[in-house]
Amino acid sequence: MWILTLLLIGGSLCIWIFTAITFQKQLRFATLLFDLLPFYPLIEVVAAISFTIGLHLWLPLEYVIFFGCIGWVIALLLMHQFIKWGRGYRLDQYRMFLHTIKDDRFEIVLFNDHLHGEFSKNKVNVLLRHDVDISLSRARKMYEIEKEQGIKSTYFFRMHAEKYSYNEAKSLIAQLVNDGYGIGLHYDELSFTRGNKEKAIALFKEDLSELRKIGTTHIVCAHGHSKYKNRAMWEELDRESLQVWSAYDIIHDLYISEAGGKRIVDSEGKHILQKIEETTIGQVIQVLIHPDWWF
Repeated sequence: MWILTLLLIGGSLCIWIFTAITFQKQLRFATLLFDLLPFYPLIEVVAAISFTIGLHLWLPLEYVIFFGCIGWVIALLLMHQFIKWGRGYRLDQYRMFLHTIKDDRFEIVLFNDHLHGEFSKNKVNVLLRHDVDISLSRARKMYEIEKEQGIKSTYFFRMHAEKYSYNEAKSLIAQLVNDGYGIGLHYDELSFTRGNKEKAIALFKEDLSELRKIGTTHIVCAHGHSKYKNRAMWEELDRESLQVWSAYDIIHDLYISEAGGKRIVDSEGKHILQKIEETTIGQVIQVLIHPDWWF
């Protein structure tokens, strides 16, 4: 009985701690083991029920009621936090954005086709970009939605990701290339080599060459890291001989990114992607979407 009680209460506490940490880390753990995003509210309810049962096996009824209420408050607060965060990352919101930029006044362009700043002056130019940090399955889902809508974008892949390997990503990359989508290197070599620039630069060249075996690309962007700043190696690369440009070097009038979720929906309920409606003819807009968070 004590073992069961410990498992129920301890397990519930572990779930709540894990959930709190995932929020602090912008839900980056949500797809590391398996895809948790659709199930966050459910696991909070399961944790609260388990917690209450564990208390019932251990304490008198009056204490069960008191501490049980505390457990349910914790679960409801975490559920509210997820719902508040998640309402900005619904795929329906992304579909609405795609429907907006299908309008004739927009032109969706690929990074590799416009490296030298040759954009239309008669339309709003949209550079649509995806950094695939963690989840290949979510990247594939986003690509399928874009394909349904007849919109092409550029996907940047890591070579040393925690969740997926390059070999696992190859089939998706090849499919994107075959369908006319853009690909790029989401370079993370400096963080992978723990700050060793010499090794990182050599590895960057190898990784870029490997990616180019699947499709032509001249575009890269740095993957963020809390300790090792991958952008620090950019100025030391022989970019001319490598024929490579950074997505950040392309001049744009507006940069829209949903990273982190903190400002994806403002206090008035306006989604950050709605900024695209405020643009004017001739502008260049870069839009960064991370598939990992969209569900």
